[in-house]
Amino acid sequence: MPGLDQDAQYREIEARMRRHAEGEPVGLVARRAEARERAERRAAARTEAEAQAAIERERAAVRQAVACKG
Repeated sequence: MPGLDQDAQYREIEARMRRHAEGEPVGLVARRAEARERAERRAAARTEAEAQAAIERERAAVRQAVACKG
């Protein structure tokens, strides 16, 4: 940092580090919230896929039963 003596440079670096550290918890909370939302979306999609697979299995069983009778 041109124009600053060594003590002033250290103070400036410490101030920057402090500002950065203050922002970290906010970023962590946001990342955790985003991860939780992604996990909820994946769980909902998985539930929907499982329900759709159950419907398809039921339809296949009905088709097979009809084919066996005919």
